[in-house]
Amino acid sequence: MFTKLWQTKASHSIGVYFRPDMIAVVVMNKSGLQQLHTKPITSSELWPQALAEIVSKNQLKKGRVYGVLSQHFYQQLQIERPNVADDELTQSLPFAIKELVSEPLHELVLDYYQVPAVPMMAERLNVIYSQKSVIKRVVKSVAEAGLTLEHIGIEELALANLLTAQAETQMLIYQHSADDVRISVVRDNALYFSRHLRGFQSLCQQAQQMDTFLLEGLGLELQRSLDYVVAQLKIADVNRIKLSLPSPYANEIAEQIGETLGRKVIAIPMPDTPEQGDALPAMAAIPFIGQINLVADEVAE
Repeated sequence: MFTKLWQTKASHSIGVYFRPDMIAVVVMNKSGLQQLHTKPITSSELWPQALAEIVSKNQLKKGRVYGVLSQHFYQQLQIERPNVADDELTQSLPFAIKELVSEPLHELVLDYYQVPAVPMMAERLNVIYSQKSVIKRVVKSVAEAGLTLEHIGIEELALANLLTAQAETQMLIYQHSADDVRISVVRDNALYFSRHLRGFQSLCQQAQQMDTFLLEGLGLELQRSLDYVVAQLKIADVNRIKLSLPSPYANEIAEQIGETLGRKVIAIPMPDTPEQGDALPAMAAIPFIGQINLVADEVAE
């Protein structure tokens, strides 16, 4: 759909994480991370202004943008795969979900990704849908900043890009400072499941004297997810767990969680300050080109 965009000669790639309370922008080239910027906002209506300001201030013109929507701007449904040819799947989605959503379908942009096969279960899809007005706002923000939009993805698939080991089941525990904890399980570059853990928003606020009750409760929820991987998904047990928190005590929290689970948990280090963890989806988006693209033809025009 966007082959012409991939032929750009831009020397750097830009990941942009679109949230209701901030925009995060990271710049990478073949040498690695070059810049990281965040700007607080009060509404997504301010995306164009905020992105243009960051781009102008830091001379980021002509970059390729890989956008990521935060969880606040899309929803997803899991459905049985419609009985149509692969090249007709996208067109079949409105008919497959029309009884499952309350919003008018003409106001939505839809895409999907495959649910990894589970023994004894029918083939399934995760259908992603977002308000067309949100997608248009992303397109407008990038265009007005003088950048080239390559891709719009979603938070959990961008984060899954961090778990790349083959033939190994991995878990990522991630938290933005304003959100609940999210866990994702990935094997062979496929996202098997992702869920929010309610009630642990203060995890990233833990100080040197940690809340034992909070960490034990989190450990119980994580153990339930670990059990689910083996019992329900029928894949190998998780053997690598990574943690990303915008906290100076991320290593200590990882150690405490690891002790609760009886497993090693490794904190993902940020380039400069722990608070940069809030921009992690923007970092993760840059090498991620495949599974979701919410830039529909009629929106991008």
